[in-house]
Amino acid sequence: STSNIRYDIQLSHTGLTLEAGHRYVLSYLARADQPRTIGVGVARSKAPWSNLGHYEEIELSDVWQNWERAFTATDSDDDGRVHFDIGGGHASVEVSGVYVRSLADGRVLTPGARRPTAPALTNLV
Repeated sequence: STSNIRYDIQLSHTGLTLEAGHRYVLSYLARADQPRTIGVGVARSKAPWSNLGHYEEIELSDVWQNWERAFTATDSDDDGRVHFDIGGGHASVEVSGVYVRSLADGRVLTPGARRPTAPALTNLV
């Protein structure tokens, strides 16, 4: 039987410290079993859950795709999150290698760290 139930499912990568006005790059790999659209954004981890400078819908296929998006943080937050809105579809979604990098110094933001601490990866495709 077919169900009309829609699920609001979200995968989150939390604990990121973002500074208002600073530029960042969000990078990740993603694919789905069948073509489908998902939402991807950077937002607060708690109420009011507002966007922190990036949100878009992307089209996935059964081939792994590398995504990189530059954005400017619209506010400061010490518990920002990258979220993948995957509810409402029947095809499985896989996400891997999620990180946010500061454009100012090239460092990767570490969840829970007050400042970026890990060196950036070089030669990204």
